[in-house]
Amino acid sequence: MKLDSRAKLFVARANAELLKRYPVLVGDAVVVSSALVKSDWLTSVSVEQFEVTFCDLKNGTEELGLPDGIPFEEFAQLKDCVIPAGASVKQGDILVARVVPNSNHLMNMEERLLVAIFGKKAESMRDGSLVYPLRDPGVVTRVKVMARYNYHCSGCNGNFLSASPQTKCKLCGNKKIRDERGKNELAITENLKIQVEVLVRRELKIGDVLSDDYGHKFVVACIEDEYKMPRFNGKEVSVIARLDTLNFMMHENGFFSAMSDSGRRKKLAGKSCGDFVKLQKNTRRSEEKFIARGTGASNIFDMPLAVEEARPPQKLNLAKVLAMFKLGYRQNLREALFHKADDGVSRKQSYENLIRGNAVSGKTNEALSVLRLFSLLKSCCMNAKAENGEIKFSLARTDQILKWSYGEVKNPDTLDYRTYKPERHGLLCESIFGPMRDMECSCGRYKFARHKGIVCDRCGVEIVESKVRRERFGHIVLPKPIVHPWLAEELAKRLGIAEERFLSLMILEQGDTLMKILKEQKINPSEYFIDVLPVLPADLRPLFPIEGGRFATADLNDLYRRVINRVLVLKRCVDLKAPMIMKENEYRLLYNCVAHLFDNSGEGCVTGEGNRRLKSITDELADITETMFSKRVNFSARGIAIPDPTVEKGKVKLPYRMALELFAPKVIAQSVFLGSTITKVKQAILRKPFDEKIVKAAEQAIDGHPVLLITDQNNIGGFLPVISDNKEDEAIRLHPEDAAKLKINFVGQKPVQIHVPLSEEAKKEAINPLGAEQKDMMPFSLDRKGIVEHLLARTSVKLTDLDKIALGIS
Repeated sequence: MKLDSRAKLFVARANAELLKRYPVLVGDAVVVSSALVKSDWLTSVSVEQFEVTFCDLKNGTEELGLPDGIPFEEFAQLKDCVIPAGASVKQGDILVARVVPNSNHLMNMEERLLVAIFGKKAESMRDGSLVYPLRDPGVVTRVKVMARYNYHCSGCNGNFLSASPQTKCKLCGNKKIRDERGKNELAITENLKIQVEVLVRRELKIGDVLSDDYGHKFVVACIEDEYKMPRFNGKEVSVIARLDTLNFMMHENGFFSAMSDSGRRKKLAGKSCGDFVKLQKNTRRSEEKFIARGTGASNIFDMPLAVEEARPPQKLNLAKVLAMFKLGYRQNLREALFHKADDGVSRKQSYENLIRGNAVSGKTNEALSVLRLFSLLKSCCMNAKAENGEIKFSLARTDQILKWSYGEVKNPDTLDYRTYKPERHGLLCESIFGPMRDMECSCGRYKFARHKGIVCDRCGVEIVESKVRRERFGHIVLPKPIVHPWLAEELAKRLGIAEERFLSLMILEQGDTLMKILKEQKINPSEYFIDVLPVLPADLRPLFPIEGGRFATADLNDLYRRVINRVLVLKRCVDLKAPMIMKENEYRLLYNCVAHLFDNSGEGCVTGEGNRRLKSITDELADITETMFSKRVNFSARGIAIPDPTVEKGKVKLPYRMALELFAPKVIAQSVFLGSTITKVKQAILRKPFDEKIVKAAEQAIDGHPVLLITDQNNIGGFLPVISDNKEDEAIRLHPEDAAKLKINFVGQKPVQIHVPLSEEAKKEAINPLGAEQKDMMPFSLDRKGIVEHLLARTSVKLTDLDKIALGIS
């Protein structure tokens, strides 16, 4: 059966006999004849481009060449280390053979010395070849080589390219050559670039989605042999669909009436009918939704960096978090938010335990988002503690703020733009917030871990790890105490005076009048006034260089700079004994700067470049809930789900490559137990993922280890995984009844997510949830209004169980 791109196919509505014969026909799932695959009617063709660049490195130059330790058969197709046009390639084939010198830390001291003195290249080279990454075979259609040096020989009248300057012809040895550089556009750091274009031919696969002219979609659940497909009135059936599916199409989209050539229906046996219809090519390919990620960068898929960045771990948004909480998956939720997302220490420990075959602990440390939450609260002069399921707020006293701080910030500058080093006593000062580099002071006198804990007597920087810049606070001493900006309006109302008059009283010498009023109202000034302002840790408001000699900086740095400038001016006015009206005006400006630092909203807000409103601490607090509950989770995957009656109930059949990536640490641990080293196992998985030993280790690793499936409608279920028989399969298979319970939309735009529990508690919970909460549990509010209300009421914020999970409180 030969079909063109707009072929007319005979679609049969399945009667009771066909439904019994093909139990896979549920929902919008269809059975497709193998004749469509053989005829190439639904085969897509695309041109994919791959490129590799050769640059100068510190320890040598990247070059064309055959790396050692790799069988010569893998380079048999190459011509001068480059794949020629017209060659057929499959996944894993080498397109360009490239060798890259090893890093300096892999050389001994003698080799480093030779490199430094003579520029000698490192003898040991590693493989940096460009490998064809796609699973569908292809044909090389074009190879383009761009070099920095383009030479023309007058002797042999030939042209040749080179990544380095040449003095004689590579073809004939003639020394009369002419350099014609500049014809190829290369970056400054590039010497050679090779682009390879491959014509990729992809056949129809299970899990792909088809559509008609009216947008109705079908998922291919089975590709049946052509000779096994039924025939009606001598017509070859190309597609089989459910009766109710075609009725829906007929009534809602006019499937038959609008697209029938003859305008009539053929009734067969009273329960089946068919007609000639038109189908478009597949609108979604299964591999486009096939993503798996273990921990960190992908270990299995050898993808370019841009592809890895485009395929991050799966995201748990607030809706999925609430669904996991209400359905009783509490430990899995805690594990997802900490072990597999935000807690770097727990994530590292979990991976090491899996590699070694040890049990993963269910306990967690404080996550980065939780640390940032409490740091933001401290920067607002708030003393916040989580005790017994409550967060207690109070205005921090001066001695508490000074205890947090590691030094006073006196300079409004950030970096010295000549040396790119932090300014002394500035907003990024290393002596206050910690060193920029691990175990190295600012002046370079002390380096390395043997000096840990020493404070340099020249620059005053302590020799510690640079991560302390996320924890260490500074402080700004205010010339005069000011009322907390969030409490000024409420305090003025309580005193029965106007806010402007209240600010004027603050600048009076000794504040006698104001103190008298506060004493009469029995108000403790320490509960409303601050005289030391905390400065947020430097790495929570970063500054880094970008192209063109410019710098990208957090908005908080600009707001802090305004405060410090006002402090310096007000101190100058006090020292010079300026008139009261000048000091009152400067005090009001200082109060406004602090108020904008805390909350830069409403009229008169501070704007930056392009008239953009600068983000204040309140804006950061407003986003903290989304940050805490919306995270990328490792040990996760997603893919197209299709019904498969051969799968047992309560089980899910995973594609082999997805299972190998999700359970990679356990596969490595199983292989190490059999006698291999971790390094050898990783190399074997990368080079030969379908080796019998690796397949056996994957089957043992996945046996009895449950997984969680989360649909786009936030329905969750725990299943025992098994590996698909077809190692090239890309679809997730479920029993039709299990798919119906999860309400999976097979042709929906969002695929199914898979998450792997790590600890024993999470595994048990995946199969038997703890029980669901009937009421909706929403996270607590940490905006300005909520905090101020609790401060004024002198009460604490009570946490729900969901909040305790987010904060890591047991």
